[in-house]
Amino acid sequence: MFLSSENYLDQVKQLSDSSCNLSLAVAFWGDGSEKLFESWQGESLRILCNLGSGGTNPYVIRRLLALADTRCGIEMRALDDLHAKVMLGDSAALIGSANFSANGLGLEGDECSAWCEAGLLTNESKQLDDARAWFEIIWSRAAPISEEALRQAEENWKKRRDLRPVIGVSRRLVDQQASALRDRQVYLAIYWEPASEQAHQTFAEVQHELELSDRRMRQGFEFFEGWPDDKENALPEGA
Repeated sequence: MFLSSENYLDQVKQLSDSSCNLSLAVAFWGDGSEKLFESWQGESLRILCNLGSGGTNPYVIRRLLALADTRCGIEMRALDDLHAKVMLGDSAALIGSANFSANGLGLEGDECSAWCEAGLLTNESKQLDDARAWFEIIWSRAAPISEEALRQAEENWKKRRDLRPVIGVSRRLVDQQASALRDRQVYLAIYWEPASEQAHQTFAEVQHELELSDRRMRQGFEFFEGWPDDKENALPEGA
């Protein structure tokens, strides 16, 4: 059965709900994907992800690990060169292009629209045997997920999220959607006190220089003087 973006998520849910033994090798996981397995009632659920490259939301992995602590039969491992998207159930396998993420299954709200995905759902016995043999090999290569690995993944995730493209064309903060600012290191500082005579003189000189070089840069140009560098009022690191 050929899958497109329109029916991909439905088949993921159906395969999950109908399988007592479920094995997933899906590289990247996004917010909300853990909910696919909160009501899972099977015997064995093995999840293999790529945690090290920054494309997996580590807080989702923490929630899945918490679920594993309360339910028997759930096990997670990580493999940093994993790029596959394979889901193996009792009687069928889903092999396709979609990660369990925003641009894969559309699980992170309106942050970005789903990409054009494609996959194949098969119950052909030879294909299932080959897929299961492949999974066992990479599962044996994978490592259990440690607290140290999770902390490093959180750092990688923050860096990757902060560098993602901004939605829309406006540069004004008040014009941005909440989803465009989520997980970014954005800080709003309101700072006001009278500036010194020397500061105003320096500002006038800068305005003059900018007027000579690029008149557009002068529009809306303001300044602050003596931003404090003490721990209490300093700008946060990475801001």
